[in-house]
Amino acid sequence: MESINASNEQIISVGLDLVDKAQKAGWSLRLLGAVAIRMHCVKNRSLFDRADRPITDLDVITYSQHKNTIQSFMERENYVGDKYINSIYGETRQIYQHPAIEGLKVDIFFDALRFCHVVPFKNRLELDYPTITMTDALLEKMQIVKINAKDLKDTIIMFLEHDVSTPFERESIDSSYLSGLLGSDWGFYYTVTENLNKVIAYMHEQTFVNEQQKDLVEVRVNKLLAILEEAPKSVKWRLRSKIGTKVKWYTDVEETGDIF
Repeated sequence: MESINASNEQIISVGLDLVDKAQKAGWSLRLLGAVAIRMHCVKNRSLFDRADRPITDLDVITYSQHKNTIQSFMERENYVGDKYINSIYGETRQIYQHPAIEGLKVDIFFDALRFCHVVPFKNRLELDYPTITMTDALLEKMQIVKINAKDLKDTIIMFLEHDVSTPFERESIDSSYLSGLLGSDWGFYYTVTENLNKVIAYMHEQTFVNEQQKDLVEVRVNKLLAILEEAPKSVKWRLRSKIGTKVKWYTDVEETGDIF
């Protein structure tokens, strides 16, 4: 991926500016990915530097009803659209180059994230501002089948700052919502639970968190794993679980740049 000629703070500022302008214009736009997680992890923000986890992209999401607004909005802000991506994937995703910051692209998604699994956002953007909820941010990371170090680092810091709760609380991970969503989709459930276990294993190899912090993260991740395992499952889930990994349970992702 092309390096970004800007600091983490500058990238966050660009994202906040876009969200604020959209809000003032009367439509919903929310920050995703590493930016969202950093903004919710104020107490542990220094750990992102210790973990060598700079912001590598700027991702936002809105509803498809605003799709026709996006192009004119971004053009007024002097952003340049990616003609290839926007022509091929424009119904679900658009990418724009920042007019002044070299390498900084804004990835705009509509209604859902559609990669290895679908992370839905219908009626969920109103739950938080200026970012998505940490529950949705966790799904955003955990849906990646070939999860990498940066996503594991983000998740460790997220759990260090956020406990698991039911029902929804702004600064927590909503196990009720996750149980309902994953309890009807075995493939998504399998990927998420496999990745949560990878978070624990990876964490114990790292030095950017101390032993006390590791213990807290492990308790919270295991708490969520237990809730997900014990939650009711749909008939469809149970039937699919019998097939298991003998049949592919996820969608292959065509790489069009760094994801989150």
